[in-house]
Amino acid sequence: MNIPRHIVALVSAFCLTFVLSLIAIFTIGQTQAEYYLLGAQLVMGDGTVAENTTVNAVDVEENRSFLFLGADESGELIDSIMVVRIENRFKEIQIVSLPRDFLIFDDNGNYAKINSVYARAKRRGDSDDQALRLMAQYVSRITSIEIDNYIKIDFEGFEKLVDHIGGVTVDVTESIDDPFFPGPNYSYDRFVIDAGVQEVDGATALRYARSRYVSQGGDLDRARRQQQIVEAIKEKLARTNPLRQVTLIPGVIRIIGEYSATDLSITRLRELYTTYQNIDEYQIYNLVVGEDLARGPIKENYRMFGRSRGFVLEPRAGSQNYTQIHEEVHNMYRRADYLEEIHSVRQEKSNVGIIFDGEPSQLTQEIIELFRVHGVNVNIIGTRSEKSYEENGIYVSNPTQMPQIEQTYHYLKNYLEATELDAQPERLEQSHIDMGYDILIYIQS
Repeated sequence: MNIPRHIVALVSAFCLTFVLSLIAIFTIGQTQAEYYLLGAQLVMGDGTVAENTTVNAVDVEENRSFLFLGADESGELIDSIMVVRIENRFKEIQIVSLPRDFLIFDDNGNYAKINSVYARAKRRGDSDDQALRLMAQYVSRITSIEIDNYIKIDFEGFEKLVDHIGGVTVDVTESIDDPFFPGPNYSYDRFVIDAGVQEVDGATALRYARSRYVSQGGDLDRARRQQQIVEAIKEKLARTNPLRQVTLIPGVIRIIGEYSATDLSITRLRELYTTYQNIDEYQIYNLVVGEDLARGPIKENYRMFGRSRGFVLEPRAGSQNYTQIHEEVHNMYRRADYLEEIHSVRQEKSNVGIIFDGEPSQLTQEIIELFRVHGVNVNIIGTRSEKSYEENGIYVSNPTQMPQIEQTYHYLKNYLEATELDAQPERLEQSHIDMGYDILIYIQS
């Protein structure tokens, strides 16, 4: 199949294939799973076959994070980016999607879109593994999730995979009529699907996840549909008859091997199997970074790329300030409560004075910008280089005003893990109190 380079890779393809392979193995009987997984051979990048070694379970306390990337057939662009983190102790799966237009900077201050990192690395001579690991470093820095392994897959494998398992069921929340869906030879091939519960085959699932110009959210809505299909795959396998599941596994593994690249060894797959046999019972939490462009962690902007002006999405707190994204990722399991908390902070519009006990670090300055993004009126009072404390401190200048600033107070106290300074009066300075700020914060830099 000759795929034009301009065709965008399927948003969900990268995650579906690998997640499916794991879930398919985890949700069937142990004997059959071991037959296919433990009897498999993995061909390494140098052409050698990985040796069979002792199988151990992953530490039950250990979190595992996987980066899933989807590329077009040319391999020049990574247009689909998703992190899947499995927290075994809490039986949780966290899925975080990044938009392909996210702005990144290299160590020399040069900027680009994140979807070009892999291609740029390959063009300068990096190996496939080096280029994918570089991509993982950027994603880890943006999301604060340490990446353990990567998986790259193309959309042709996705279509074959969905067809192999007999299609999936998706709840289309709004009708899609996309007249600009890319067709062959740089043409358009209109895609239409009605709202409601639909049984879709591989080709339709591919279009459903790829369609981009049909809603105000654009790529962000597409990422949400991507995550929806992940859960649809999981549900399909969970409902499939065990005998049917066994017959699906060889084909799943074949498709995985043919259309994906990963740094996971066969030994690591065995360890994952041993640990996550009950993965179908795990709670799934989803986050599309930037789904709220009005107040969320990223905003729309334009940058010059050579002589052309290009659309980008960049952090609201600063072009290289990822603290708000980190905060959303950290709170994704309690997202509704988190958003309500931040809304209350914005409503209070508290005036906060900050004193640094020591020279402020880059991270400290980024955190200050995060507070400002949340509507806190932050003012830097100064630095006390002669002071040294082991923890941050927080103080309410006028306790009678606490009801009007309570949400901001608790948010700042919890974020900074600050100690209430009523019990440490020696750390306070009367001149600071007299300035009239609602809240004083002393930050140990």
